[in-house]
Amino acid sequence: MESSAQQRLSKKLSLRTKLLIGFTLLFSGVFGLIFYWFYTFTINKTSERLYADMHQTIIGAAKEIDPLEVVELYEDGFAFKDSLADGEIPTDPIFQKHLALFQKVNDIEPRAWLYTYVVVDEKPAEFAANVNPGSPGNRPPTIRPDELAKLTENDVVSTVFLVDLWVRHDPSKAAQFLRAIPSNEFHLQAFERQDLVDRPLYDDGLFGSWITTYLPLRNAEGETIAVLGIDFQASYVQQVKNAIRNRMLVGFFVIYLSLFILVYILSSFLTRPIIKLTSAAEKIGEGDYTYDFKTFRHRRLPDEVSTLAEVFVLMVSKVRRREESLKMQVQDLKVEIDEVKRKKQVQKIIDSDFFLDLQSKSKKIRSAMERANQKNKGQ
Repeated sequence: MESSAQQRLSKKLSLRTKLLIGFTLLFSGVFGLIFYWFYTFTINKTSERLYADMHQTIIGAAKEIDPLEVVELYEDGFAFKDSLADGEIPTDPIFQKHLALFQKVNDIEPRAWLYTYVVVDEKPAEFAANVNPGSPGNRPPTIRPDELAKLTENDVVSTVFLVDLWVRHDPSKAAQFLRAIPSNEFHLQAFERQDLVDRPLYDDGLFGSWITTYLPLRNAEGETIAVLGIDFQASYVQQVKNAIRNRMLVGFFVIYLSLFILVYILSSFLTRPIIKLTSAAEKIGEGDYTYDFKTFRHRRLPDEVSTLAEVFVLMVSKVRRREESLKMQVQDLKVEIDEVKRKKQVQKIIDSDFFLDLQSKSKKIRSAMERANQKNKGQ
């Protein structure tokens, strides 16, 4: 029993340790939730800001573009004329004009990568087989918004790129002139809707990862005849996210560490009087009633510890009086027991044969002495 009790004592956790563990777990959960919410909120706000910058940039660029020129470039544009004008960049005047505009926008907003495209009712493989970028002709008409509504899930239409700024900076990332790919839902939404279309972060499998906004280019009748797109590279978006996350982690770590130190100090302040009371209780349990509780009872701001100390003082006083009373009772009981033992021992001696024989002999001796005294008196 004693060894098991000692094991329990050796394994016990102090109140201070329990407080630190409890507050650590609590703060970890709360800070985790706060960090997740704040990080998500900040990322969303940052994304909104990025899209707002994209909207402002693409709207400004669209004001400098004639939608009819975009359609003309598709229908009659050519990749090269007599010779290469600028590396592998098409020499068509409209192409060069739009490319110069896109470069001007990029000089002002380096994150912006602009391009134009149209949608045709023809599969990409058929378009590539029938259309020659080097010479006009044999190009299917661009699709009209009302025709998109008639398409079924099995119909395949093509997005045909015209001018892409990447052709000047990195042709491997560029959508080359009259490059056709299967149209996705965002390409078609830009034709169907009359407003900006935002596309979340994605990897198109061809040109990399981006966030994109599309702006319909409409003719005088308000019909969408082409689309202007703007991309922000995902690497930039990821850099923004990483910067936000790292700054938040540093800030949260500093706050977390400060709160942990504060809890450590507070736990020491709160548990110190309880530890003293525990030590006092152990001394009282060993019979030492001289412990002074004034430090607890005369605190500036009385609290539960002060009340507990007053209860301890009252308890110690009662226990001390009871113990003294018990000691006196034990002493009286001891005297009574000794007296009873003495009487029993005397009675035992009196009742013994030796004492009776000695008593008989003593009577005979006294009788003989009395007879001798009487004879002496008669003579």
